[in-house]
Formats: sequence, structure tokens, C-alpha cells
Amino acid sequence: MKILVHAKANAFKNSVTEMSDGSYKIAVTAFPEHGKANVAIAKLLAKHLKVPLSAVSLVRGAASKEKYFSVE
Repeated sequence: MKILVHAKANAFKNSVTEMSDGSYKIAVTAFPEHGKANVAIAKLLAKHLKVPLSAVSLVRGAASKEKYFSVE
């Protein structure tokens, strides 16, 4: 399944909000450098969906605020 994530890096606190259209709004405290924020977003998404981190992978949007993740 593919999931659209609206990402916010360098936030005050980590949070996951499910939007009415099925996408997620995820804020992480990690800085958006060297993929640190993408890893933090994947971890939060995996925790929220109660799946292992290995089941979550970034498909598109590594340098964008709108990212697509694949969840097995």
C-alpha cells in the first residue's frame, strides 16, 4: 500500500496526524540533512501503523515535503 505523507522537519516535537483523505501529516524534530528526517519519518510511520521499520520504504519525494511511502 502506498501512503502520502506531508512532512515537516525540524519541528518542535514528533507527531503523526491522519488526515481525512487518508494521507498523514508527520512532524519530526530531525534536521532535513543527509536523509535524517526521512529516516525519522519512516520510524514514526512504522510505529503509528504498528509494522516493523523494514516494512516501510520511501518510494518518492526524498527531497520534497510531500513523500510517498510503501508499506508492506
